[in-house]
Amino acid sequence: MKKTINSVIRSLVLFMLIIMVSCNFSKTNSTSVPISYSATETQPSGSGQVSFYTPTNGSKDQSDKNQIFDFMINGVPADHNLLFFSLSKSDNLEGINFYSANTQTGDWNCLSCNLNLDKSNVSLQIRLPPGLSVDHQNLAIQGEVFEGTPDNNQFSGLWLVNLRKGGIRVIQSSNKFIGYSFPVWSPDDSKIASFTDDGHVNIINVSNGEQILPLNSVTQWKSETDQTDFDRPSMDLSWSPDGKYFIYNTLSAYPVRVNFNTLTARILSPFNNNKARIYFPAFSPAGTQILFSSDALNRNTGLSYDQWSLNPKISVYAFSATDLFIMNIDGNEEHCLTCGNVPGLVFAPSWSPDGKHIVFFDYDLSHFPDIFENIDVIDTDGANMRNLARFPSNGPGDYVDYKISGPPSWSVDGKQIAFSALNGGNQGIYVVNVDGSDLRLVVSQSGQDFVFPLWLDK
Repeated sequence: MKKTINSVIRSLVLFMLIIMVSCNFSKTNSTSVPISYSATETQPSGSGQVSFYTPTNGSKDQSDKNQIFDFMINGVPADHNLLFFSLSKSDNLEGINFYSANTQTGDWNCLSCNLNLDKSNVSLQIRLPPGLSVDHQNLAIQGEVFEGTPDNNQFSGLWLVNLRKGGIRVIQSSNKFIGYSFPVWSPDDSKIASFTDDGHVNIINVSNGEQILPLNSVTQWKSETDQTDFDRPSMDLSWSPDGKYFIYNTLSAYPVRVNFNTLTARILSPFNNNKARIYFPAFSPAGTQILFSSDALNRNTGLSYDQWSLNPKISVYAFSATDLFIMNIDGNEEHCLTCGNVPGLVFAPSWSPDGKHIVFFDYDLSHFPDIFENIDVIDTDGANMRNLARFPSNGPGDYVDYKISGPPSWSVDGKQIAFSALNGGNQGIYVVNVDGSDLRLVVSQSGQDFVFPLWLDK
């Protein structure tokens, strides 16, 4: 009768980490015709755009085309060191905008508040989170365009944004909704891996858009051991620093490590294969360890089934708590970092650039029905765990008004952390030093939710 922790945590993670921002301008149906595009990159003005078209009057001649709209993103100002995104509370253009800020001065501006729409029945969708290149110069995003309803004419593509110079390049596209979720750059920025909506790993060459792995890739892995059942990917793809391996989590909550050179794979099974569920696997900066969270300790959150099931809004919370762990890259020699010091659920852990610290956020359920959401840092040996920010609920019953949204982000020098959290009724962007000092709100605006901050290298 009880739901498994796998299903409830996956529901919560997907709610927080996959956000499809949609601008729907009409619900009018239209005749199904292909959508084409043209794109410009690195313009002298410091901006570039992608323009979308449909053939005029249903013509099959692509040269006879009717422009739908232009989508433009300007370059990030030279003195800005943070990128973030907006989620509108209403169905308007603000739902797809990109922003940048200077975290020292508080200056911020919009990079994309100039959508030129010429037809009233067009929708543009952008999936978050995006993928920031290792050199911090480019951003990979999934964009989808359709007229009328998604079942009609469609355009789905993986777009690259030149962050400093401005401009958009479409490097992979389809007239079907394939999906390119969770794009992650390889360590040398030559490849991008993403997940397709039908459950496969998609890897492409950045320079020419060539598809390196087939869209049915998961069914073609060769097992390094006697394992044969590689489940569909769910999220959390991570490259090893040398580019030899990538690891991803599955719908069944176990990680699969793939040798990119040989396309051989193995399921990583710490804890002596006791079926413990694994979440958020990520290679260390040195490539010798893998960070993850798990319910392996079988700790109870303290919630009874009645508490958990009274209100469907709190169905995202589970009975079993999760902790942070580290294992070697073969899935052995696991050891616990938090070891019961977090009375609830641990999410979105991330290595510091030097590999000495880990930031994560957690839900403290020990005061239920009050829930506290925290940003914490811990050393990689499990010592010196410290709280950087704590956000209480607004009182009993405030279960799903998430205070912290999306994963925290390390600054390039590893001295600061940025994250999105509620400020009044809206999500704002906060910055805090890694020692917990100087917590401050950098960006907030009434009527806007700002999310997914990403540090840039000036």
